Amino acid sequence: MMERTFSLQDQLLFSKLSNDYNPIHLDESWARKNYPGKIVVYGILIVLWILEELISKGNCSSKFNNLKVDFLKPVLLGDLVIGIIDSTNKDKVIVNAFTQGNLVSRLTISKLTPEIKVIKNHELTESNNLDMPQNLTFDMIKLARGSVSIEPHQEYLRLQFVNSCKFFGASTLIEILSLSSLVGMHCPGLHSMFSSFNITLQKTSLSRLYYKVIYANEKLGFAKLSVQGNYISGQVSSYFKQELAVETMPYLTFDSSTLKGRKALIIGASGIGLDAARILKAQGADVILTTFSEIRLDSPLFQFVEENNVQHHILDVTSKDSRDKIISTVDGEITSIYYFATSRILRRRLHPISIDDFNDFINVYVISFYGFIEALYLSGKCCSKICLGYPSTIAIDQEWLTQFEYFTSKLVGEYSCKLLSNRFPNISINVNRLPVLASEQSNNFTKLDLTENRSVIFNFVQETEFLLNSY
Repeated sequence: MMERTFSLQDQLLFSKLSNDYNPIHLDESWARKNYPGKIVVYGILIVLWILEELISKGNCSSKFNNLKVDFLKPVLLGDLVIGIIDSTNKDKVIVNAFTQGNLVSRLTISKLTPEIKVIKNHELTESNNLDMPQNLTFDMIKLARGSVSIEPHQEYLRLQFVNSCKFFGASTLIEILSLSSLVGMHCPGLHSMFSSFNITLQKTSLSRLYYKVIYANEKLGFAKLSVQGNYISGQVSSYFKQELAVETMPYLTFDSSTLKGRKALIIGASGIGLDAARILKAQGADVILTTFSEIRLDSPLFQFVEENNVQHHILDVTSKDSRDKIISTVDGEITSIYYFATSRILRRRLHPISIDDFNDFINVYVISFYGFIEALYLSGKCCSKICLGYPSTIAIDQEWLTQFEYFTSKLVGEYSCKLLSNRFPNISINVNRLPVLASEQSNNFTKLDLTENRSVIFNFVQETEFLLNSY
């Protein structure tokens, strides 16, 4: 077993060696605003660390000529990474890397020689080194081809990767480093996330690492590139996304007295919950907001809270202590509750069904939901008759088999709403299967058909609040 926690200093040094200055790896402020919300450790840095450990333990054969790596989940700065050798023999070594019990990458080094799609000589295109990552459109990505040539300080390279330099040779190691610059700086560039690479170590007569996009899918946000260098050849895959422009709610006008006298508690206000808060506030309701973590000072949510003098609390809905604290803190009689709490929905994994993901979703959408609403209503902090908005998902109707755990948990959540209604007849619940809305959740590396937020959330809020009028 091998363990390591990567620091910002590790990142800075690697950026200079690889010429990969993508801000997701270096800029904490930029990373906070982009998926996954924190600085991401360089994938190639993790790969080279594992190789260093394998070589030092004598687990690498000189006959090995193929390196295949799958990056399943991003490793965040400060995470403890644990590498475990899954299998080893004379032909192949497999290492699985974990953080917090989750499989994040799998490395296979072997003497397998895969079929390589060769870049034709007339398609070899030279390009300049970059100081900033390119922000490419899809039309630019699908036609992209060029080259990467980095010149790291040889002494620093040998100091950082002593074993790998001896085993592979410094020139081969430099081309492996170039893969980081390729994905993070050249193509797809700025908004990219390494998916995998499969390379063969073989000598050619090329002077640098050339690349060409051989497949690109705009809906999936996925690109596959063929790479050929002087020492390595193979394929690289990456996810990508483009900037998401979302109109905010202040552009809508409302009757400011429609909901006067009502008090709404919004669980999960960092995403579309903020849109609901804007609508409720604009119609005269008081709102109380909760988020899982502190609000960024440069966020629209912080601006909304400051401008409207709105109550805000930190709430981990899966923690009973946190739920109890909120219930004791909230003042005044609540008339409506909106439950937007969610885990990260779009996930990448090795197997079609993950029990860990399923348990995570069930905890948020069912167990914690039911427990919180039950405790809050029995606390006396609510009016005798209240309305509850539970946003479900069209994924149930469309049977998103790639997100099986998500849509089945939401379906169970709908049934938990029925249990609540049966136990507490004075809680009227609006369960609405919403389309995929533009938010930080949906602005992921899996492209979705997004629906404009304003009308959907407006109708959801109006339908929920109308339930009180029907008493």
